[in-house]
Amino acid sequence: MKYKNIYSAIYNLGASFTSLMNYIRDGYVIEDLTAVHDQQLDIEIDWLTGTFAPVSMETERIRASI
Repeated sequence: MKYKNIYSAIYNLGASFTSLMNYIRDGYVIEDLTAVHDQQLDIEIDWLTGTFAPVSMETERIRASI
């Protein structure tokens, strides 16, 4: 992949993850992410290792989607 295309790939991955097309286990992942954000917590997803932070706020839906 060319370096100039990396930004586009990262943007598209994030957009897909937070879109309403990401419907898993009877709900949208964005609803769970919004609940975490509403508590003034930063959300970090490491796509290489498949980890989510804060770990205590990781839901089954988020885990399945990552």
